[in-house]
Amino acid sequence: MTRARTIDISEERERLLSHPLYAKLRDAESVRIFMRFHAFAVWDFLSLLKSLQRRLTCVEVPWSPVSDAAHRRLINEIVLDEESDIGPNGEPQSHFEMYIDAMYESGAEREEIEQFAARISRGESFDRVLESAPMPPGTRQFVSTTMNFVHEAPNCVLAAVFAYGREEIIPPMFEKVVKRLYDNSPSEWSTLRYYLNRHIDRDGEVHAPLARKLVADLCWGDPLRWRDAERAARQSLTARIELWDCISVAIDDARKRRRAQARPGSETLSI
Repeated sequence: MTRARTIDISEERERLLSHPLYAKLRDAESVRIFMRFHAFAVWDFLSLLKSLQRRLTCVEVPWSPVSDAAHRRLINEIVLDEESDIGPNGEPQSHFEMYIDAMYESGAEREEIEQFAARISRGESFDRVLESAPMPPGTRQFVSTTMNFVHEAPNCVLAAVFAYGREEIIPPMFEKVVKRLYDNSPSEWSTLRYYLNRHIDRDGEVHAPLARKLVADLCWGDPLRWRDAERAARQSLTARIELWDCISVAIDDARKRRRAQARPGSETLSI
């Protein structure tokens, strides 16, 4: 039996990569708004990855070999890169911590994501935090979609969400946008540009091909597994598109407010 099946995400991928959001990331304010929302996707990616590590490698004591050795190596290699990469200052750092540094450097609003992560770190119930924490519009639903896969999906489905919903969505268009801002203000965008370049290099050249192979190994010749994996991958990309929609609206709203404030007689009184 061969692994003839593939996962078709062409429609969702095209919708995502041609989304009008990218054209709106043309000034510092827009990129800061994007970062405020996107930080939650950076956080839940690590939860998705660590869930795969718990399932496909042994993290228990006493240790025993589980799963396939090639799968263990793939997951552990990606965990090494994502949870303890070498940051722009030459020190080990998770990509989430790197992103928070980039937000600090650029002046993006960090309060929501930092409070969210702090409550999780204190051991609060995730469901309670997700329900009550202040979050930008659309991010709650996006994180909920990811975590539902983490808690309920079989391994082949979780791997498909990881491979096709995350590792293959590399941000080359973001790099072009940020490079223009970086050229004008290097100190403001250097960490974000470093973060994006790390994903472009590692995901495109190493992680994505290995993640696709992981999906093929886990689905093998089972048509039901392939069907469920494709459905989940498409659902994950749809959730990302909906998040992009929310960010696009937030950028439009911010520009409307700025234009209104710039009109004569539009000043507001401070109380």
